[in-house]
Amino acid sequence: MNARFAACIALLALCACNAPPPPLSADEAQQFVRDYMAASNAGDPTKAISLVLHDASASSISAGKMDRGWDAMRVSAEGNVERRQQKIELLTTEVTPLSADAAIAVGTLNLRGTYHMGNMVLDTVPAAYTIVVKRTPEGLRLVHEHYSIRTR
Repeated sequence: MNARFAACIALLALCACNAPPPPLSADEAQQFVRDYMAASNAGDPTKAISLVLHDASASSISAGKMDRGWDAMRVSAEGNVERRQQKIELLTTEVTPLSADAAIAVGTLNLRGTYHMGNMVLDTVPAAYTIVVKRTPEGLRLVHEHYSIRTR
């Protein structure tokens, strides 16, 4: 009887270890966005790029420039010295689940710094963003990001 009981306990323990993680919550996705923006504001491109999915399927679109794959995103982040002097002010974030392990966050932000747009010089640019985040064994990772300027 004790052997049967021990086997049942062992089986239950194994089943519990293989239970899938809970679905990705809106709070987790919002915290990821805040962490990613803070890493971008830190001025060290390696901090932000460490939160990107290390895969050829990762992508980034900003100001009409498209980077596909982690390597291209890393090279772009390291080469963009001007961006390191600018800061992101996160305003809103709305999260929609895509699956148990992925979500899309959309929202607004302000880019603070000096921006040259045609013959204008701006110190704050209102923008919008979309970020797709995915849970991986390493933690949450950015799969896709898209930034655009908004008129208001």
